[in-house]
Formats: sequence, structure tokens, C-alpha cells
Amino acid sequence: VIAAALLDYPLGAVWLGLFLMGYTALLVRFPYAWLVVIPALLPIMDFTPWTGRFFFDEFDLLILTTLAFYYWQKPKWRIRSLLSIPTILLLAVFTVLYGVSLLKGLLPLHELNANSFNNYYSPYNSLRVGKGFIWSLLLLPLLQHSVRRYRYAPHYFAYGVLLGLTGVAIFAILERLVFASLFDFTSDYRINALFSTMHVGGGHIESYLMMSLPFITLLFVSSAHGFIRSISGIALFINGLYTLLVTFSRGGYIGFVIGFVVLLFALLVCFRKQLHVTKRSLLILPLLVITLLMALPVLRGSIIQHRFGVIDQDRNSRVYHWHDALAMRDYDIVTTLFGMGLGSYPRTFFWLNTENTHPATYEIASENGNNYLRLRGGDLLFMGQYLAIEPHTPYRLLLDIRGETDKMGLSTSLCEKSVQYSLRCSWVGTRTTRKRDWEHVEQVINSNDVGERVAGGLLKRPIQLTFYNGNGASKLLDVDNVQLLDKSGTNLLTNGDFTRGSDFWFFAAEKHNPWHIFNFWVHLIFDQGWLGVSAFFLLFANAIYNCCRQLLRQNVFSAILLSSFSGFMVVGFVDSPFDAPRLTLLFFLLLFFALMRTPSEWARI
Repeated sequence: VIAAALLDYPLGAVWLGLFLMGYTALLVRFPYAWLVVIPALLPIMDFTPWTGRFFFDEFDLLILTTLAFYYWQKPKWRIRSLLSIPTILLLAVFTVLYGVSLLKGLLPLHELNANSFNNYYSPYNSLRVGKGFIWSLLLLPLLQHSVRRYRYAPHYFAYGVLLGLTGVAIFAILERLVFASLFDFTSDYRINALFSTMHVGGGHIESYLMMSLPFITLLFVSSAHGFIRSISGIALFINGLYTLLVTFSRGGYIGFVIGFVVLLFALLVCFRKQLHVTKRSLLILPLLVITLLMALPVLRGSIIQHRFGVIDQDRNSRVYHWHDALAMRDYDIVTTLFGMGLGSYPRTFFWLNTENTHPATYEIASENGNNYLRLRGGDLLFMGQYLAIEPHTPYRLLLDIRGETDKMGLSTSLCEKSVQYSLRCSWVGTRTTRKRDWEHVEQVINSNDVGERVAGGLLKRPIQLTFYNGNGASKLLDVDNVQLLDKSGTNLLTNGDFTRGSDFWFFAAEKHNPWHIFNFWVHLIFDQGWLGVSAFFLLFANAIYNCCRQLLRQNVFSAILLSSFSGFMVVGFVDSPFDAPRLTLLFFLLLFFALMRTPSEWARI
């Protein structure tokens, strides 16, 4: 499967293959390395905006490589599970119910075509949404084996999370430098780092930060290399907190405060027999001062004041949205018990929403063996491809266009674009002159100031060629044979004739409600029904109870997990983190750590 996926991978397949081979060699030498590599690469190994692949991507190949290595050489003898019998039963029940909801979203199986794995309306979106939990379940035997075999396995995983957090913070700072500025707290630009799942909105970066920030604690409580660890911890705390602050997420701010309080209380319980003042315990004071000094300029900025100023209005719209999501479900006992099915929300919203929202769509259509891009009008949706553009340069745009009526317009733009936002743009308009007949168009589009250097001339913003059908809801517009030629006649676009489906093309949407329910529990009810929610609640409650028990054994790792879960659930009140499979994977790996029974000496720092 890995080999077949690499043969079909659209960008740098050889380099990705060499990386996976190197990773396998690392596992041969250090079998526990996966505990570091997977959480480290989970938030940053995301090339979707450039490849156009978001159902099965490069990170999935990393997981498959890990599983292939383990199951190839796994021990033949039976090892007693580190999960208790009640936990195994709860997990089994939840897994069965999860599988039912997955099949409910997937069935009946549709014919495989160019659109099966390139849009959220596809029934196969059930597999995309479900793969996070599936990966975690397949990794569970390897996780138990690693924890039993390696004394510091939880800490290896924690250091992997810290490496991933470091990567996110670095990309967030670069993103601020490129698209805004480090200390501009009036611009409405909100970061998304490398979380490509935020191309349709959502708070995925906040959910990730809630799970990862508490792990910085390990750098302060360990006695080995205390000074170096403390300096590293302070530096990562500053960068991680800055990353959170520039998300301008109200839920993220509240989740951070609650998670921080839970962490302090859990550490007090953990070290209740050692409550004398030490130099390391005094570090809490400069961290609090740093938090206050960093938060004040942001909280005084116009953007966050505006966001808190409209909190009542946003609450009312979200409550209506939650009720709308529940009202769209089928009225039968099967749906009540098992939900509408994993990944079924976007297509359900498309047909049944009552919010006066008309999502635009796209598809790769085919006619006489020829593929082309079909854009259906509606709310703002941009289909684009990243490319290299020079400023103040004319480019020749060639394309074939067809509309269901004459005088239909296609907007083509060169924009400096992040995952969600467009800044400077240069655009041209194209109109059809005939009805339902292909027309060849050649135009000149000048980049103007698009692509000029920023950050003191050190950096350039990424640039995307985008298409937008603004002809009104349900109006069809077809595009094919797209080329963007520079002065030398070189075509800068890849797959402009769409023979490879939607490879290299990636979409972004302005309205976010069609894609997310924006509440963790409502999302579970919609996808998995009351049985799925109940099973998850019991499993999660068991994990919290186990963490509380471990605190009495001075288990710092359990204190970190409690803080992570607390912040995650606070953000989950206004977000749907399980829309992003990587977040689902990370959450369940943390949940499995919380559920496992480990000797108390392994948990000590």
C-alpha cells in the first residue's frame, strides 16, 4: 500500500520515499523512536495545500510505515494488556459503535471516481474522519508494547509532543512575519500554522495547543540538566503562549486559563508531600509575569476587544447552529442511537440547513474521456494552486471556459494567500459569450504588487492562482486546459487540464458553518448518536478517574494529561476538533496513556 501510494503521490514522491526508508532504519536501531517522531510530525508534516490530497496524505504513510514495521516484527508471545478488563470492554463497545457510525456514513458504497476522495460531500468522507481513531486503535498494541518495554516511553512521547509544539510555534511566528507583523494586534489576521484542515475554518490550532502546551511542564519538573531544561521550558512557553494569543481565539484563551489552573492543582496534589519552596517551584512566578505581560497588549488590541464585544451575538448564532444541526438529523430510532454517520455533516447541511446558506461546490467532471473542473455557484469558495510569481510582471492566462448560460463570469486571481486569508490580489474577469459551448480565452494578468517582499525584504508571501464562480447559487461554470505562461512561455501551473483529478488544487471557503458544527458534544451526537456519545463519555470518565488515581502516586504525566483534557474540552465547547483526523489521533493516544496501568516508578521524573 505504501509503495502504491508513493507511485501516485503528486509532489516529491522520491524524497518522501527516502524519508520513510530513513525512518524505518531509525526504527530498526531505536524501536521506540516512533513515540517521538509521530507526535513531532503530526502538526507539521502537512503538504495538503500543495498536493491537494487531504483524504490520504503523507502523514498517513508515516503511520502505515510505523504499523508495517511493528507488525512485521511483533513478538509472538501473548502479553497481558496494560488496560483493565472494564476499560477493554468500554473501548470495545465504543469501537463497535464507532464502526457502525462509520459504516452508516459510508454505505451504500458509491462508485469510485475522481471525486470520491477530493471533497467533503463524498460518502468516503466517513473514512477520512474516522481514520484518526482507526490509526490510534492500530497503534494501541505498539503503544502498550513500548510502554511495557521502555521505562521512559511516556516521556519519549512527551518530548515528541514538545518538538511538534516547537515546530508549530516556529511556523506561527513566520506566518505572522509574512502576513501581518509580530506585534500588530489590530489586524484581523488569525494564524493557522500548517493546519490545512482550517481551509474551511475551525479552531484546530487552538485544540492542538490545548493538548500540547501542558507538556512544557516536563521541562521544569525534571532534575536532570535543570538549568538547560528550565531555559528551554521558558523559551517554549513564551513562543507557545504567543502562538495561542495570535489565534485571537476566545475559547483558546479560556481553555488555557482553565487548563493552567487544573495543572497547578494537579501538581499540588502530586507533590503534596514535598510542598517546601524550591528554586524550581519559584519558576511559576516568572511564568505568571510573562503570561500577564504578553497577554495585556493582545487584550488591549482592537481585534480581541471586538471579538469579546460580540460574544453574545456569536453565542446566539452558535446555539441556533447547534439546534439546526440536530434538527437536520433523520427522525428514526437508528439515527437517534447511532447518529447520521461519520463525516456526513457537510452533505447534510448542504441539503437541509435553515441558515440561508448556499455552499458552493466543485467537482472533477468528465466528458468523452476529458476531465475538467466544474464550479457550482454559491457562497464564496475559491479553488487555487500555489505557484511562484514575480511582482509587477505580466503573465498570459489561457483557459477553456463553458457556462450553462451566456454572460457568466469567472474571476481569476493571483493572491498572496495563507490557508484561510487572501491579502494583496490581482485579478481578471472572464465572461462566456455562448451557452453551453466551450470557448478558448487568452488574457493578460499583471501581478502588480503581488509577490513583493515583506518583513524588511527578507520573506515573500505564498501566492495562489484561484478561480471563483460568482454567478449565484447553483449556476454551473466549467474550466479546463488552464495555463499561466511567464515571459519565456513556461507554464507555471501543474495539472491545468485536470487529468490527475484535483491534484495540486486546493479549495478554501469563506463561510465555516457548512463544514463544522462547532461543538464537540453536538458533533458526537450528530455523527455517532446517543449510544456513541454515552460510550465515549464512559471511556473518557474512566480515563479522568485513572489520572486522578495516578496523581496520588506522584504521576506528573497524569497531571499533564488532566490539564490537556481540560483545555481541549473547553475549546471543544465552541469547536469540532474531531473534524481533523490528526487531532483525533493525538487525543486518543493521550486517552490511551491515561487509561493504561503502568508501574508507578515509570511515571516518576
